[in-house]
Amino acid sequence: MKRLAWAHMDRTMTVRDWRQHEWSPLLKGKSHPDLYLEEVSSALSLLPPTDLYIVEKSSLSSQNASMFPVTLHLRVVEALVYALLNPGYMVERQHRVFSMARSIVGKHFDIMVGGAKTSGVELVQQLVEEAETLQQSRIHLLPELLLQYKHKLHPRGQNRNEELCDALLQAIAFYELLRKHQT
Repeated sequence: MKRLAWAHMDRTMTVRDWRQHEWSPLLKGKSHPDLYLEEVSSALSLLPPTDLYIVEKSSLSSQNASMFPVTLHLRVVEALVYALLNPGYMVERQHRVFSMARSIVGKHFDIMVGGAKTSGVELVQQLVEEAETLQQSRIHLLPELLLQYKHKLHPRGQNRNEELCDALLQAIAFYELLRKHQT
């Protein structure tokens, strides 16, 4: 709800870009369509061009009436992401944006408790450490990203960079699951 995070990873498991964007007007209770469009467009303009995009599919239940405003917010943002990242869909008829459930990522990394994915911060810290020290690490980070995130990922109270870590875990899970199904 507070941030949009993304990891740009290529087929060699090299992380090319890894960032997050703070939502500003959307958090202040203003839900005007023009603000949604402006804020989501602004955030997506930071994304590097790529062949396809994987969007995390939230697992909020639509049966809990008290969560309706949150669910509505997520669905509006998700619809805008699909529309803005698929500008040529009407002509090409090819999707470039796909959803991946949080639970798939949680199961892939064995970080599920009950039916919910738990924090992946410690796992990402380990992966970043391995990328720096091991020759055959699970991921590779560009040197400037390694320097930037090596110290940034250590938990600091409420600012644990959960969204940032989730984005990287989702990218890794996507490629590893893709490879697994290709063999």
